Amino acid sequence: MIPVRFSRDAESAGPVFDEERMQKLLDDAFAGPPEEADWSSVMHQFASAGHPDLPGVFRRIAAHLPHTKAAGAAFFYWAAAEELARLEMPGLLSEVAAGLCRLDRDSYDADAVAHIQDVLLAAGCEDDALRIVEHFLPVFLGDENLISWAARDWCNLLFELRVGQRLRAPAPVEASGAGRIAGELRGGIETAVDSEMADAAAAVICEVQPLPTWVRAHFDLISDDLHDEANWSAYLGFSATLMAVVREAWQFDPKVAPGGFRGLMELLRTERPPPLSGRRRREPLNLLDYLKPAQLDERIAHSCQGIIGINMPKARLVLRACALLAGFATRHGLLRPADAAACEAELARLNGLLDSA
Repeated sequence: MIPVRFSRDAESAGPVFDEERMQKLLDDAFAGPPEEADWSSVMHQFASAGHPDLPGVFRRIAAHLPHTKAAGAAFFYWAAAEELARLEMPGLLSEVAAGLCRLDRDSYDADAVAHIQDVLLAAGCEDDALRIVEHFLPVFLGDENLISWAARDWCNLLFELRVGQRLRAPAPVEASGAGRIAGELRGGIETAVDSEMADAAAAVICEVQPLPTWVRAHFDLISDDLHDEANWSAYLGFSATLMAVVREAWQFDPKVAPGGFRGLMELLRTERPPPLSGRRRREPLNLLDYLKPAQLDERIAHSCQGIIGINMPKARLVLRACALLAGFATRHGLLRPADAAACEAELARLNGLLDSA
């Protein structure tokens, strides 16, 4: 790892950027074999130093770095994604996605790829996340070192991102649109995604049926036993409801809509930790109950765990999904104004905690 030193102003507690020293450190890194430098650490250190042209540093390293496992290319892009997302540079995140897609089965790292797509979704770069998942699908499916459910989860993620992309597009006008879109949603993942689920998604995307008058019962949770025909039918309807929520969000509140379907599915999978007493806690029977402020903190802390601490991108995505769902529920009178205000305040508090972490 290349160390970065800072000079300090006598009257300042923060680092003072030393351009000459930083440039020399970068030049020294380029002078040696690229496999010997820890490029992810270099990226983090230059960001911490407050380099005024971090995009330039990223591009210079990306152009120099061999896209191999030995050079740690996947981890460099992971570090770049985190730092550029923190600086709110979505255009550069697209370049990160493009660079990452230069990796193949012999040079990628599954954890790095998965985390980068989390970062992209949290930053609202849904198309770039989809690009990554599409590129690495055959890699994940062919990687015998991955546990069996990892490839299945990757297929589900791909389906959810494809649905999310379609939900923000105008409905097709041709009569065959629904059938064509259902086929496209399952393309390459036919064994992992049920045809009825794709048909249900296509029906929402194509606005085949008029929307109902929304009531809380539309958000009643479904039994996990999806082998039961009645439960499966109810789950298809529930999923269609979540898709309709996202489609409306693009019209009324587009800032919370990117990655919305994936985010709602992540919210649905969150759980509260078991009580310390060991007694079984009764879980809510309606998804709107997940918005109660008293539960949000617990859900995020328990269900968005990373290798160390909280998985920040996943937590941000889930919080944005909560805002999306709360906005929908408020517009349709499914949340009382006082409850909506309390939810909004709690979401602001939790996002503030993530910002300060």
